[in-house]
Amino acid sequence: MSDNLVLAALTRLEAGQTQLQAGQAELQAGQAQLQAGQTQLEAELGQLKAEQKSLRTDVLAEQKALRTDFLAELGKTRADIMERVERLEDPVNKIRDDIAVNMGAVEAVERVNENTRADLRTLQEQMWIMWKQIKQLQTEIREVRGDP
Repeated sequence: MSDNLVLAALTRLEAGQTQLQAGQAELQAGQAQLQAGQTQLEAELGQLKAEQKSLRTDVLAEQKALRTDFLAELGKTRADIMERVERLEDPVNKIRDDIAVNMGAVEAVERVNENTRADLRTLQEQMWIMWKQIKQLQTEIREVRGDP
């Protein structure tokens, strides 16, 4: 019986060893799949990094181009505005000159008007004095003639 027990134990050991070998083969196959997956992930990660770097380069180049275009357009707009200001400046200066000339003429007319008023006052005073003299002369003539 002891041989049977040994044989049964050996059979069980062989069966266990076969199962272990099968499990080890499965683990090795799983490990190979994991390594293949890791390799694929690393390749895809490298590709993703390259795409990200390319996109970043493209975005920076596009941003630089937009900035250059913006600055060029800003310079053009500034030049257009300055040109328009210069174009409008001459007519505005002419209008100012016209206003200054007209104001000078108005001041001259005001002075003439003031002088005319002063002349009228002087004439009025002279006429009043002359009228008084005429009245006095009339009175004297009436007295000489004997008129009432």
